[in-house]
Amino acid sequence: MSRSCADFAERYCRDTLRGGRMYFTVTADGKPLRRRRYHFSESFFAMGCAELYRLSGEERYLRLARDTYGLIDRLERGERDPFAIPPKTEPSVRRLMPLSVPMIRLNLAMEMEDADPEKAPLYRADAADCVRDILGRHFRRDMRATLENVTEDGDVLTDISEGRLVNPGHDAECANFLMRYAERTGDSAVFADALDMLRYAMESGADREYGGIVYFAVAAWISPKSG
Repeated sequence: MSRSCADFAERYCRDTLRGGRMYFTVTADGKPLRRRRYHFSESFFAMGCAELYRLSGEERYLRLARDTYGLIDRLERGERDPFAIPPKTEPSVRRLMPLSVPMIRLNLAMEMEDADPEKAPLYRADAADCVRDILGRHFRRDMRATLENVTEDGDVLTDISEGRLVNPGHDAECANFLMRYAERTGDSAVFADALDMLRYAMESGADREYGGIVYFAVAAWISPKSG
């Protein structure tokens, strides 16, 4: 991530009037276009700033990475979102936990630990929490699948299409992050789970007609319903 990209994102993509939340898209000259309820833009911005700090040694990029990491942490712990975008579904009726959140947070925590060893215990604890979420909620050996969406308790909702959804590309990416975590911590059990996650992703996602992998698949070979 070059200085020009980081500086552009800091100047035009961060909404300083709303706690540092970031726009998902802006125009070429920096005018804001779109907000998102998710905080992946913040996660990738923090990763980029952390890497740029490692390359340049410029403290302001580390401060940006730390500040953005703190914002993400507060949002995930339930602090009111300055963007105040309502959830897609009524949380009192159904609240799904997506795989993408702990998966990206795991990668972010490891990147932050490499750039900011002073705060390593914080990042290591967060990474361990993410691994527990991924393997304890989403990874299902009984279904030979890693589910994109589960309940807060890790229950499977096979009666709705979102509950049966598998994203093989996501799973391969997640397996890579888990392997990296396992190598850093010496956790052979996590490494074994990550290998099986990758194996299941290739089993369900292989496009046997055209090659490569499909975008989405369905766990346990249940035909998805529309809606």
